[in-house]
Amino acid sequence: MFVSNLRRDYAEVEPEKVIKFIKLLEVERHSTSLGNTGLQEYNKRLSGGSGKKRSLQFRFHTLMKRFLASNPTTRLLDDKRVLTGEQRLAVYWRDKGQCRVCKSPVADKDFEVHHVEAWYMGGPTTVDNSLTVCKLCHQKITAGQLKG
Repeated sequence: MFVSNLRRDYAEVEPEKVIKFIKLLEVERHSTSLGNTGLQEYNKRLSGGSGKKRSLQFRFHTLMKRFLASNPTTRLLDDKRVLTGEQRLAVYWRDKGQCRVCKSPVADKDFEVHHVEAWYMGGPTTVDNSLTVCKLCHQKITAGQLKG
């Protein structure tokens, strides 16, 4: 499901990148020092109740978020303006839940994503070209009062 989604929805996903990602993930998830990587829950859901819909969805979203975070230039085939849910989470995770402008913490339900290179100017809709911002900073950036 993970690989077929990548091939269906994203441009130029090289098989070597996917293989490298899976190998690194396997090494990391078997590590004794998982800490706060989110892989403890992934491992738990992988071993117990692995066929349940919620478990499958959680594992799928974990893989997508981690892949997009580790391959931030991956672009959607449908070059639209809005990031996928997984891409948004990858941006939020990369930015450690902090507004990149004012450095304030932003709740995962309240953050907005800003294109570094504006979409209307040809900026791609990718994790690499996106920043986590709070609503106030995003309004100020859009109004030209702040630089994002």
